[in-house]
Amino acid sequence: DYEYLARPVKLAPRTVERLPEVSDNGATYLCRVRKGIFFAADPAFKGKPRELVAADYAYSLKRLLDPALRSPWTWLVEGKLIGGDALQAAAKKSGKLDYDAPVAGLEVVDRYTLRIRLKQPDYTFLYVLATPATAAVAREVIEAYGIDAGAHPVGTGPYLLREYQRSNRIVLEAKSTTANVRAIPTASPDGAKVPAPYRTTAL
Repeated sequence: DYEYLARPVKLAPRTVERLPEVSDNGATYLCRVRKGIFFAADPAFKGKPRELVAADYAYSLKRLLDPALRSPWTWLVEGKLIGGDALQAAAKKSGKLDYDAPVAGLEVVDRYTLRIRLKQPDYTFLYVLATPATAAVAREVIEAYGIDAGAHPVGTGPYLLREYQRSNRIVLEAKSTTANVRAIPTASPDGAKVPAPYRTTAL
């Protein structure tokens, strides 16, 4: 994530203990996931919260390489990860990406540690890891909701989705506890009133 109020703007760790450790002249990134961060309780987790772990990031990065998803963000990792090209090529041939296939460039060292290896040094990859496209998603959620997963967002942030009507209405509820993030509760279930300068009409 970014410290937007800093000048100049700088990166800041959110779900990792500290910024990834960069070695091999920018070709290896070691990410240590912060313990105690949980995905919101959801039927995909049998109604319970589930802790965020390193494997979630490995899975999410593989999703960017899945030809079936046609992600507009594939270019962020395509051709960069060691073993990523082979995984992608096999998926194009078979029609399905094997998410259980090992990828040398995505090594889950332990429950909270992910080692990312690139084919070439790339110091800008640190900023790739700070984009929304590389945020962690839970495999259970994707497999439970399939193509409707976008209508069932289950994240680790400070709010829960209580109601969603496509192109019409979103109701959020502040979590009671979220690691290192403070949610701002409001008296109205619809959230705080939108400040006048930001109100507009549909075109």
